Amino acid sequence: MPTRVAIYARSERDDLVERQLEAAREFASARGWNVVAEHVESDRHTRPVRDALLRELDDVDAVLVWEVATIARVDADAVQRKLQDGGARLLVVGPAQGT
Repeated sequence: MPTRVAIYARSERDDLVERQLEAAREFASARGWNVVAEHVESDRHTRPVRDALLRELDDVDAVLVWEVATIARVDADAVQRKLQDGGARLLVVGPAQGT
């Protein structure tokens, strides 16, 4: 089970970013997991923060996101492979969690 997690939130709206962060913090806290990093991105078209996170997976067991589309839309399979290659899991904490 993951114990060290990073949170990745993305939106152009600050209130939606905060909602994503709070949901992920609560998800981690309820499981006794340690949030070691929070990554926030606001650009719709480029994802340099996400790309940096995917290069630095040694320190985390999982990445928490609101929904898969938060971290990857068209390149979801590639992102999943990078996470797996880095030894981390992608966990969804938004309303669609578990689906």
